[in-house]
Amino acid sequence: MPDTCFLLALSAVDQNFVPGDKDLIPGFLAEAGLISTPWRGRRYLAGEHFLGLLSFTGCSPFLNFDADDGLGFCHIEIPEVSDSPQFLYHPHLPDPLCPDCRCQIRGWKNTIPDAPESLRCPQCQRDSVLGALVWRQRLVCFSRAPVLIWNIGEGEAVPTMDLLEGLQGVTGTAWRYSYVSTGV
Repeated sequence: MPDTCFLLALSAVDQNFVPGDKDLIPGFLAEAGLISTPWRGRRYLAGEHFLGLLSFTGCSPFLNFDADDGLGFCHIEIPEVSDSPQFLYHPHLPDPLCPDCRCQIRGWKNTIPDAPESLRCPQCQRDSVLGALVWRQRLVCFSRAPVLIWNIGEGEAVPTMDLLEGLQGVTGTAWRYSYVSTGV
């Protein structure tokens, strides 16, 4: 398995959203055709409409759907709901800004292994929870119940409006997308 895998993350705009039924999102994604056969636990092979529910950039994207390649192929993971929003980010995520004074908060990546609940602004000294900081939105995901599409890099694809609106229709809350990675 590669050290870093890039993912297209789908998440509710409300970072504390939890589906009332654990089968709600997998059921919708199966019906829509984004996912098909369960592969390993909460990971699924791409469904028959996978390529129609994501809009790929470029004229000839390389997509690997071969499950024999470990985790290095396009598949979908729907993790168990977590107790608090998980912080997923892209390795090139720039420093966040303080929501009050807009000062850049440098060195935040060094504190991530300690799992801080908040960061202190060096200018105004305000402590802000990670989800309240001003981040470059397409490179960060805060979610208790994300949908992770493995091996889609930054800018390679975007979910169609049909997919995002379908998720909103079944969950009753708006959805967004971001590009994140594992092993950062």
